Amino acid sequence: MKRSVLARKRLRDLWRHRGLVASIAAIVVLGTSSFCTMVSVYRNLSEARDGYYRRCRLADFWVLLKRMPRSELTRIRQAIHVRELDGRIAFDITAAVPRADVRPTTPRRSVPVRAAPLSEFRPGDRPSERWQPGNAPVPPFRWVSGRIVSIEPRAVLPPSGRPAGTGAAASAATAVVPVNSLVLRRGWNLRPDGRREVLVDDAFARHNGLEPGDRLQLLLNEQLYDVTVVGTVQSPEFVYVLPPGGLIPDPQRFGVFFARREFLEEAFDFGGSCNQLIGRLAPGQDVASVLRTVEALCRDYGVVDTIPRARWLSNWFLSNELRGLRVTTYFLPTLFFAVAALLLDVLMMRLVRQQRTTIGTLKALGYDDGPIVRHYLGFAAVVGVLGGGLGVAVAW
Repeated sequence: MKRSVLARKRLRDLWRHRGLVASIAAIVVLGTSSFCTMVSVYRNLSEARDGYYRRCRLADFWVLLKRMPRSELTRIRQAIHVRELDGRIAFDITAAVPRADVRPTTPRRSVPVRAAPLSEFRPGDRPSERWQPGNAPVPPFRWVSGRIVSIEPRAVLPPSGRPAGTGAAASAATAVVPVNSLVLRRGWNLRPDGRREVLVDDAFARHNGLEPGDRLQLLLNEQLYDVTVVGTVQSPEFVYVLPPGGLIPDPQRFGVFFARREFLEEAFDFGGSCNQLIGRLAPGQDVASVLRTVEALCRDYGVVDTIPRARWLSNWFLSNELRGLRVTTYFLPTLFFAVAALLLDVLMMRLVRQQRTTIGTLKALGYDDGPIVRHYLGFAAVVGVLGGGLGVAVAW
């Protein structure tokens, strides 16, 4: 009987203050829905990153060297007992990208306009963006900076996740995906006999209008090489592609190129050598101790830097973005909940003051303090449950 009386009183109070109750419940809805949505986004992005890293087997550490014979890899691998260790060639380069605003065509009035060949220009040339017939020749390209990395064809994966290639290339692909494998987005894989073929970072290709089959020229070791873009790829180690000294990605002016090791050995006179080590740790290994050991073993080959995955620039930026999203996930809903709690506290204090006589009457009729306290707490709980339930429904 007492419970039903207090329940009816609670309903009357909720209806009497329905405007404030609806306002507070709306704030709770915003806080709950934003929290659920942002937690879902954070978890999805974190799982997508981790799944992408697992699928492409992102390296656990990088060792930057001046030059080391590949024959030393076996000795180092046996000394540090890691799961995988491989050597590759990587250099910062300059590339000539075709310009979309200058074409070797003949304009109106049949006035000949010549687009100069690439051999007439070198890095540092700054041709005018606007040109007129009869002026000096304007190069049909622009210079951009980038990085070229050696890669094996079996390390290029299509979106399906299986080794790319057909025929002999597919049969030669092993079940174990190589370290730092690439995901092919457009075009095709490097051919076994395609020494002057390159794969290009997909973001760089899109910003520069590059398509599979386009030709570029790369300045490697002070020599120009004609190469063919056979495909665009995404790399787990270059999710954030930052130019040297840059703070934000600039895919229009800096890109990553991937080519066969034999081509880079020939271009940089690196026959049988490498200047980077990449590896994956065995379970339970400490990356710091492994890197100290590798640095000691490679001291004669000019160790430039040793980088664990946590300090690898692309992963560091991506992890920081996710950490920032996680902070926002908890901070923003907390503001909504704090405002709702403040307004609900003001409403409850006002309600109790207005109903002091009613509370005294209830105590005179035999109601204990417990049921009366639970009555007013139930008023606040109804607002919270209503807002929370609607917030979850909105987020769903």
